[in-house]
Parts: sequence; C-alpha cells; structure tokens
Amino acid sequence: MECVFGLVGDGFALIAADSSAVNSILVHKSNEDKIMVLDSHKLLGASGEAGDRAQFTEYIQKNVHLYQFRNGIPLTTAAAANFTRGELATALRKEPIFCEHLLAGYDKEVGPSLYYIDYIATLHKLDKGAFGYGSYFSLSMMDRHYRNRMSLEQAIDLATSASSRSVLGWSSLPQTSSSRSSTRMERGSTRGVNPFHQYDGYVHSIVS
Repeated sequence: MECVFGLVGDGFALIAADSSAVNSILVHKSNEDKIMVLDSHKLLGASGEAGDRAQFTEYIQKNVHLYQFRNGIPLTTAAAANFTRGELATALRKEPIFCEHLLAGYDKEVGPSLYYIDYIATLHKLDKGAFGYGSYFSLSMMDRHYRNRMSLEQAIDLATSASSRSVLGWSSLPQTSSSRSSTRMERGSTRGVNPFHQYDGYVHSIVS
C-alpha cells in the first residue's frame, strides 16, 4: 500500500515511505526509492505517478544544488519548500504533475521542519503528515501517539506501528531523518548501507 509520511521530533525530522512500485493489481518491484536527498539537511518524500515522482524530485534536487553552486549558500528548508510549490503551481497551468510531497529539513536558526506540498501546489508547515492510501492508517496512528519533541527512538517505534496498520502490508519501510548533524541514510541494501532495524518483515532504516 503506497504511503509516504513524516514527522518532526526533538532535533530531527523523519520521513518514511513504502518501497513498492504498483500498477493496478501488479507489483512491479519492491525496492523503489521514494525519498530524494536534496542536500545534507533536506529530504523530499513523494507519492504519486511513478514517472512524475521520479522526474520532478530529481528536478528539484538539481535546482537546489544549482542554487547553492551559484550563490555559495544553501536554500533554507522553507525556501526549498516554496520553490517546490512554485514549480508545481507553474506546472498546474501547463501540464500538471500528479504527485504529492513531504519536504523535511533542519536549519540552524529554525531547527527541524516539515512541509506538506500537494499536486495542486498547496503548501503547509506541519508537525506530522502523510500521503497515499496508507495515510488513512498512518495519520490515525500519529494522531493518537504523536507527541511534541519525540526522541528518534520513539519516532522509529511510531513509524513501525503506522506501517503495521496497513491492510496490505509494506514490503519495506525505508526511513530517512534530517538532524542538525546531517542527513543519515540506511535503507536496507540501498546505496551500500546495512539495515538499521527489522521488525516483522519490514525493513526500517534510518539516517540522522
């Protein structure tokens, strides 16, 4: 069941996503990476049409890199979210991009933050959010169990509980978090990093 969700904790922001590529009743692959690392302190999780998701997240990543290359300073998380929202608004009037996004990051002045950006260019700053069919389950779990200033371990436990509520089950649950130190990534065998946790067949990896 497709789902991307994220939350803000004590000094970090975490994004988790399923890794399935599904069309109708067919599962094409179970190792699809739906979390794009924009830079050392920003993550973009996406849910939606596979082509739009892959092309648009890469487009945002390259433009974030281009801005830093030209100006010598990185975009803040809020600036990256507003840039993403602007590109979706422009596309909406030409050729809509059918995918939703959660953008998480960490800034020295602001701390961790999470932004909700949907395909019609709606932008909101949230403490927790989700997209996809699995959001019906993960949002209810987060409404009940999310607390301000959660620790990283508590956030991982909540992500585990949210994934286990999915009716169809997630083949794996890659997680990525952005903290003051950096963005940490451990996604099973992806990018040569070892799994961080494994619960009941779900692969939980983390980065901070």
